[in-house]
Amino acid sequence: MIDPTKIYNDLISYLENLSEEELNIIVFDQWTVKDIVSHLIGWNEEASKVLPEVWISGETPWFMNIDNYDSFNQSFVDKYKPYSGKEILKMFKESEDMFNTVVKEIGEDRLRAHGKKYDWVFDEGEDNHYLEHFKQIKEAVES
Repeated sequence: MIDPTKIYNDLISYLENLSEEELNIIVFDQWTVKDIVSHLIGWNEEASKVLPEVWISGETPWFMNIDNYDSFNQSFVDKYKPYSGKEILKMFKESEDMFNTVVKEIGEDRLRAHGKKYDWVFDEGEDNHYLEHFKQIKEAVES
């Protein structure tokens, strides 16, 4: 099983050692390293908002019912475009802390007791979101 905390810590450590120039390297399409991190902030912010709502309502979060996230992702890339890479890294850490706080308030054990319904909260599968982007970033920066 993938340890998402280790992946997050490794990603942060890697990103913190990049220069501002490296944080502006294009990774894919027109997205830079900064843009990818901005997109991750967006998901942390959205998950932090949605998790308490779906916990109370019992409904499935909207993002589990669609396949195209382009507009959502781009909105956060655009939102954070004016910021420096270092500012974005700070906001990324804050967004991760915010999401972890929401999970703790509900209770990890309580969420896990519902089985697969809340798997998205823990992201422990082989398709871990941070790991996917970490690999893309490393490949672009180190090539």
